[in-house]
Amino acid sequence: MHPHLSGETKQARCGDIIKVLNECHARSWVARLTGECNGIKSELTQCLRAERIERTQRNNAAGKERQAKKEQVWKEIEEV
Repeated sequence: MHPHLSGETKQARCGDIIKVLNECHARSWVARLTGECNGIKSELTQCLRAERIERTQRNNAAGKERQAKKEQVWKEIEEV
């Protein structure tokens, strides 16, 4: 099961795949049960994973930057 798919970044990055998957599911319940939509779902999973990895890397970089600033401030305080 995927996380909620209404976020702006998910719609911008994976919106086309989400639309195709929703259309496949809406076409018939038999398609869902027989696995006709599985290829599309797998594609969506890969897209969402790439988005998550990119977001994690951005957050890690921002955290390291905040940590460096904090250490610099503490260093300045200790020098005084």
